[in-house]
Parts: sequence; C-alpha cells; structure tokens
Amino acid sequence: MGYNANNLFRNSLAKYWIASSDEWYKGAYGNLDGTWNNYANGSDSAPAAVASGTAANTAVYDQSVSTGPADITNAGGLSPWGTMGQDGNVWEWTETALDGINNRAGESRLLRGGNWVFRSHVFGASESVGDGPSADTIELGFRVASVPEPSSLSLLALGGLLVALRRRRLIRLLALLVLPLTGNAWSQVLLSDSFNGASIDTSKWQVLAPLSDSSMTISNGNAVFFQRGILISQQNLPSSYIVQGRFAFTGGSYDQFQINLRTDGALMQDWWNFPNDVYVGFSRRGGDDGDKIGQNNIYLQAYGSTVGNFTFLNDIYYDFKIVDTGNTITLFLNDLETPFLATNTTAGSGNKIGIENRGFVPWWPTYDNQVKLDYITISIPEPSSLSLLALGGVVVALRRRR
Repeated sequence: MGYNANNLFRNSLAKYWIASSDEWYKGAYGNLDGTWNNYANGSDSAPAAVASGTAANTAVYDQSVSTGPADITNAGGLSPWGTMGQDGNVWEWTETALDGINNRAGESRLLRGGNWVFRSHVFGASESVGDGPSADTIELGFRVASVPEPSSLSLLALGGLLVALRRRRLIRLLALLVLPLTGNAWSQVLLSDSFNGASIDTSKWQVLAPLSDSSMTISNGNAVFFQRGILISQQNLPSSYIVQGRFAFTGGSYDQFQINLRTDGALMQDWWNFPNDVYVGFSRRGGDDGDKIGQNNIYLQAYGSTVGNFTFLNDIYYDFKIVDTGNTITLFLNDLETPFLATNTTAGSGNKIGIENRGFVPWWPTYDNQVKLDYITISIPEPSSLSLLALGGVVVALRRRR
C-alpha cells in the first residue's frame, strides 16, 4: 500500500520521510509572507561564520577541516521558519534525485547546505551538489519531514524534541516545523569547485601549463592561473547552463582572464588559446590588436565583437555569472541580477568549458600575469514542480564514528 509510481523514494502513506529538495528549500530560504531569501538567516546577505553556537544570523562554515561539524543543537541561528543548520555545518541529503525523476534506488541525490569548511557561496539558495546514496562520511547528514494530524496543523513548531539513537551512528532530531510549500526554483549542479584541496582536482579538470613557466596551483582556497595556466572541464556539458564564480587579477597590468564556452578543448599552439569556442574575456590590458579594444574591457565572442568597459583593480574579487542558452550568452558582473553584456550566437563546436589566464607572452614588456579563481559552479536551473505541505524544520545530523 502507498506505492507511488511517480516517486519510488516515498510511500504515499509515510508519516516521516527525508525532505525533498523543494521541502528543504522552503524551510531554509522561505519567509512566512511568501517571499524568499538567498540564505537561511532570513537575509540575502551571508550569516557570520562561527565554529558553533545559536546566535542569530550565524552559521557554521569557513572553519578548518580539523574543527569538525558543530553539535546539531549549536549549528547556528534559525531560519524564519525556525530551522537550524541549513547554512553550513553538514551537507544534507534530500530525497530528490539529480534528474528529478526518483525512479532508481542507486541514483545520486541532491545535497544542500554546504559544510563547516566551505565558504558562504556554497550554501546559498542557488547552490546544490549531488552524491550517491552509498556515500557515508562525517560531512553528510539529512533532514526529516512529516505532516502531523489535521488537528495540530495550527501548531507551527514542536520545540525541544530531542531523540538520540546510538549504535554505530548518532542521530539527533530537533524541532519539528509545519509549513506550506508553494514552489520555488532550484538548480542542478553539474560541476562545482571551491579549490580547497592541496592541488587541482584532476577528476574535474584537465590541467595545462603550456609555457615553460606556466603553472596551475591552489593557494588559500583559490585556483592560481600563472602565465597562461589553463583548466579544461573533464565533464561534457549540455547546450545550456549557468557558470558562476569569483576571480581577482593579482599580476601585471596587461593581464586577461577568459571563460571559454562551447569548446572542444583543442588549443591553437601558436597562441595557446581555444579556436573553436565562444569566450567571455575580462581584460586589464590596453591596445587595439584585434582581440581587445582599449583597456579594462569585457567582451563576448571571439575578437571582441561585443565589448563593454569596466575598471578592474588588482587584488579585488569580482563576482560573475554567465548564462548560456545555446543561442544567447549573457554576462552578469558583480550585480548578479542585472545583465552587463549579452550577445546572440550559436558559434562554438564543443561541450566543455575552458578557463585560462591570457596574459601577454614573454616578448611583451610586462610579463607577470596571474589570476586567482575563488570558486566556480556550473549548473542547470530547474523549475519546481511541487506544491506540498512540508515539514522543514527537523534537522538530522548523521555522524560517522571514527
């Protein structure tokens, strides 16, 4: 009984279940008046980073790996609906499969919320990652939802419920919360990298250092592109997607940084660039030699066909978002809600993304080119198809004993 052919992960008669992505989203980013936030603190600004505690507008993130996650009763301030720990602390499983179909037991599920190590850009409303259901580490947890009896629907919270189950794992449930789910937009993340490892993750990137002193390294949570260092995605991408990240120029005044879309990964060796792509270029260099116009330019498509002016300063991070629909490419810079440049094009012959420092080569007078990339996320926006009554406030942390 209770079999649901449209969702093999949930029995229709179940009283408790792992929250779906939409249910999770509502509990974290929704307001009681039906509006939405970027973070689970009732705000579009990130909460303050702490190692533990319950102070308002705080969350457990940006900590060292050795610190470990906080106890679930001390995992930061509450969301407008009274939930805790949906910003940072541990990644939380959702019921929702990556493809949204929920029809294969072994398929990867969406995880949300980031963990105690990552920075705030990882746990915002537009962010999620995926992993297989067999994954079992200290950084993973889940959130339970339920619908109470109709007579108790007027109760917004059942505070203070704490259940400890001890075998090989410790599971704690805290504070049930009832709320209506009216639908929202979330994204399926195809590739995400915060560059927190000791070296570039070669399962995600092909690393190229074409010149004798070129390099690709990681430093303080940044990918460092030096003298034409290059990353090419290992993964093939669909025809439309969103690229979001943050970068800073940290080298010479003739530097240039490029996001190469729709590339097949082939390089033209004379200049070590991608000849079969459409690129978004950020340039600090001056001159008029074809692929740039003036200084401090941003341009879309090869050879500067769409150009805008923007003053780039050294050691300042700039946020960007690029939306590629397959027919149109739109760039957002710093203000991620207002388009900065756009162009209509179907050019490009591949399904990968390339990232490169395009600073001048040795025979130019200024040759000290370096760009830092703080993070990059490639995702597909997905429309919400659910309108449910959800319990968004039960936090369950799954801790693996060591």
